[in-house]
Amino acid sequence: VSGISKPGERHVTGQSPTILRKDGKVALVLGSAGERRITSAVTEVIHQVIDRGRGVRDAVYAPRWHWQGPQLALESGGAGKALGVSDETIDALKERGFAPQRYPSSPYWGRVQAVLWDPAKKEWTGAAHPRGTGASVAPTK
Repeated sequence: VSGISKPGERHVTGQSPTILRKDGKVALVLGSAGERRITSAVTEVIHQVIDRGRGVRDAVYAPRWHWQGPQLALESGGAGKALGVSDETIDALKERGFAPQRYPSSPYWGRVQAVLWDPAKKEWTGAAHPRGTGASVAPTK
């Protein structure tokens, strides 16, 4: 099974606690499971929140991609429409010289759990990955 270490081998990584601060205050807390795809998943959620201004749920639910060596893997379908990379995106990647491959949605895409601080509402919002089990619970204070 891909992503599973053999006896005597070490995992590539097993956790990714990540805390982002804005103006000196905690703004986004997230982490993921998913071994080799952890870094991609966490980076993608951060990109969706910071660069695209998406809410934490939309960022966590967005389709995933993972580039490892020569392979560009794109998540396709699965738990819901939001988890599929569009045909337009596939075509645009091909026009740029990539050879993207679609793979079914599964927990191996990185199971991100995240909470985001909304300074206007003065509240935390949490999101749990739809690709596997888990939950995000925002702190009450």
